[in-house]
Amino acid sequence: MRTAALLSMLHEPSQINSASRRFRDQPVVTWTVARVRQCSEISQIVLAVWEDQFKDVQSLFLPAKIKNLGPRRSIPTLDAITVAQKWSAGWRGGLMASCCWDRGYLASVVVEVVSEVDAVVLVDPSSGLVDPQILHRLVRAAESGTRDYYFSQAPPGLGGVLLKRTMVQKLADGNAHPGRIVHYLPEAPVLDPVTSDACIELPLSVSRSTERLTLDSERQIRRISQATEPLNGTLLVADSDRILQRLGSIDPTGEFPREITVELTTRRNSRPVFLPVVNRDDLSAAQFSSIVDEIQRYDDARLVLGGLGDPLLHPCFEDLLDRCQQIHTVGLETDLIDVSEQTLRAIVEGSIDVVSVHLPAMTRSTYESIMGIDSIVQVIENIKKLILIRQSRGKGTPIIVPTFTKLSSNLAEMEQWYDTWLGAVGSAVIVGPSDYAGKMPDLSVAQMAPPLRKPCRRIESRLTVWSDGSISMCEQDAFSQFSIGKIGETSLESVWKTRLKGIRDSHRCGSGLPVLCQSCQEWHRP
Repeated sequence: MRTAALLSMLHEPSQINSASRRFRDQPVVTWTVARVRQCSEISQIVLAVWEDQFKDVQSLFLPAKIKNLGPRRSIPTLDAITVAQKWSAGWRGGLMASCCWDRGYLASVVVEVVSEVDAVVLVDPSSGLVDPQILHRLVRAAESGTRDYYFSQAPPGLGGVLLKRTMVQKLADGNAHPGRIVHYLPEAPVLDPVTSDACIELPLSVSRSTERLTLDSERQIRRISQATEPLNGTLLVADSDRILQRLGSIDPTGEFPREITVELTTRRNSRPVFLPVVNRDDLSAAQFSSIVDEIQRYDDARLVLGGLGDPLLHPCFEDLLDRCQQIHTVGLETDLIDVSEQTLRAIVEGSIDVVSVHLPAMTRSTYESIMGIDSIVQVIENIKKLILIRQSRGKGTPIIVPTFTKLSSNLAEMEQWYDTWLGAVGSAVIVGPSDYAGKMPDLSVAQMAPPLRKPCRRIESRLTVWSDGSISMCEQDAFSQFSIGKIGETSLESVWKTRLKGIRDSHRCGSGLPVLCQSCQEWHRP
């Protein structure tokens, strides 16, 4: 069977990409190509690039065919998947039913590549440590099997997906990306593909790893470089298990949080039963600028405009939004109630990548009982307006994500809600309520915390800033009783590396936990 590997850089920027980022003094894509070439079953490597990337890639003299797609252009589906994957950590489970292999996927390119071979393996160009043995097993499975696609549960950066020509054409005809094959689709429910022979078996140490090995940010490159230093001279041929063992020995927190939630205001037009009512001053423009200045120094940091209020009600929301242009990715959490056309346009035309809309019901009565306001019709209309504005601009973003907080009072509507919104907008998220470390009534349907306490996962990657400028050890401290810093008095980086480090150390040794943590039931959630 003739098999090509496709490395698409179409989702990457013109200046900072897999050809310009360097890992161990070589461009990342050079590592990726070298590792892919170790799989003897792959007869050809194709690199898909835009015109503004072509010269940089061409100058590397890679043993690969470079496909230049000409001047960069906006493609809504490509842009949406790119954003969806910025908010995803695992190999699947991303917004828009996306997987890690979907980055850079453009059906027309894949159709052209596979026209000359029998199958194509999609490999992210930032996968400088992709395991050739995993690729080998994908091709071998395809040669002996009858499926038209094969994949593995390898962490991002270690594997890929193999598509035979028939599957490539199916995806093109359906205007779909490969990730949809392994996601739940209401219109075509099937058994989970990971239980089928389309999923090749890997060692548990690999398939159950929560690591991410893509070399797509300076944070990732620094951490993986440090972890693999003992493999000098052998890294090019090191297998997944050995690399993961080394990575597990390195502190994952880094010098700055991966995600920062910033509360602009505590005002909101609704009164959700699952959120505490708190009154704080609005965040000032100077405080917000200070936060943004820090965040934009990191090329993989995510900013969430959320907290206990609705960010859209901050009197200077649109001005603050203008300051976010250089941030890696920005999310917005909102009720989407009483929103002007001007604000809706600002959301679409600004730097917002994902809009999470609190919509915990299918019916007016249930919505009103939970949100404290009869506005479900208005919210749905505003979602429609967002989509129309997005379409009129020829954009695929922001991704709109209806969010359902699971309670006993709306449980009967949950399944229909999920299927409806997943089909309508492509993404839908169900979350559980929190009791905010015992400060709120427990409204959860069932207790989800495991019986054995482990170190909190949230404080490994997330930080919260309340609207009064106080920096919180965790979003569970809704009443800001355990502030560990103040915007304007200390930096986020300093708090992360010093004050929060002590709390993380307490979690790891299992003693000396802060009072807030002792009462918290959310420590197991990422």
